[in-house]
Amino acid sequence: MAVTWGLDPKARAIRVYFEGSTTIYEGMPVCYNYNTTDNWMGVSAADYTSETGTTAEGYQNEGKFIRVELPVAGNLIHFAGVVAGNSKHGQTGPCALDIYVPNGAIVPVRCDVDTTTGLTVLAIAEGEEELGCSSGAGSSRPVGIAMETETALDGTADITLCKLDPNLFLYNTADGTALDLGLGYGHNDIYVTSAITTQFLPFQVRSVLTGTGAGGLIGAKYTTENAGTACVGDVYGLWSQAACLTGGAISNAGKLVGIWAKCHTATDAGVQAGDIYGLQVSIYNGIACSGKTAFMYFDEGTPVGETVDYWFMTYNGGLTSSCAYTADTSGTNQAGAIKVRIAGADHYIHTFDSTAGAT
Repeated sequence: MAVTWGLDPKARAIRVYFEGSTTIYEGMPVCYNYNTTDNWMGVSAADYTSETGTTAEGYQNEGKFIRVELPVAGNLIHFAGVVAGNSKHGQTGPCALDIYVPNGAIVPVRCDVDTTTGLTVLAIAEGEEELGCSSGAGSSRPVGIAMETETALDGTADITLCKLDPNLFLYNTADGTALDLGLGYGHNDIYVTSAITTQFLPFQVRSVLTGTGAGGLIGAKYTTENAGTACVGDVYGLWSQAACLTGGAISNAGKLVGIWAKCHTATDAGVQAGDIYGLQVSIYNGIACSGKTAFMYFDEGTPVGETVDYWFMTYNGGLTSSCAYTADTSGTNQAGAIKVRIAGADHYIHTFDSTAGAT
């Protein structure tokens, strides 16, 4: 029976060439020099006869998967691995060395932040010789999860174990530069189906901010920017659709909602000094628009079996109602009023019940 000591049997080391002239450390992250024209064999792959140290773009230069460098702007997506062992530790490059490739194995990495086993996400960052916390899209990329609890590394680089696997994380940017789809029409398609009889939740993102006095939180951000001249199609920042297909009618215990937005403050959240909105709609026009502009546009589409009954339903709930107010009930059968604020003044659209004789 084979027994493994000191190293994850899944760990795989390969020999690469470190181009940098800085000090080498065990566990130091490196990235492939993906856009180099320098080759490795000293022969141009264009014809395999010219003795030269370069190979022109388009001729399968082997230097792209042999030459590595420190993480810098533009190469974070080309993470190669971390320096394996300590045979080169303390030396300076350039030189050939071994690296552990990021294949999901648990390997020693150089790290300068405190970690918790199985929880702390470790990232590479521009110009950094060790792994740390992710510092934002474009300047860093998560590549692994810490597999040791360390409480003395904050600001001091040292070795810790890490499950090295960039594929554990969603990351679709060439380090801040947009990836090019060419003439492609779709990207990151997710299509799942289930016969589950309880609630089906195929995709969930939960963000929890714990920093005192933090600068805010955006749970999910979608930015859609049209840069095509004279675009003839619609441009949607977010398209959300809920549908009932053949045989998929919902009972009276449920409802069909295209998009649902909710704000919630816990009973022990403290005093909320800021405003609370269930939904905020903003329009910023930097140019004149020859078409219509409106904060909301209602389109019934093509009704077949049932037309739309209401914009929304109001009720006599007093000030606890979402959009109905009972501040003025002077009209016959008046149920309340919808409060609208225009130019700093409050105005009311009065609402009435539907009984006979209502005015």
